[in-house]
Amino acid sequence: GILEDELQEAVSAMDDYIAAIPKSDLRQMFRLYYLDDLTWRQVANNMNARFPKRRIKYTEDSCRKRHDRFLENFLNVRSCPLKLC
Repeated sequence: GILEDELQEAVSAMDDYIAAIPKSDLRQMFRLYYLDDLTWRQVANNMNARFPKRRIKYTEDSCRKRHDRFLENFLNVRSCPLKLC
């Protein structure tokens, strides 16, 4: 129906938005948070599993802050305009 089409368009737009993020680890965080619907704690755990040799471990706060800084610095917004909630 119409609602499903709109939802699919929103997900597609979010995927395009995320694909344009220059840093790959930040792109992965956005995908985990927005497309996989993980919490920031789950995002951090997932990122630590993906990068086990990273000297400074990802935390819930560090992932959220990198997300927020990206949006504030590069897009001049505080949250993703397409958050599906």
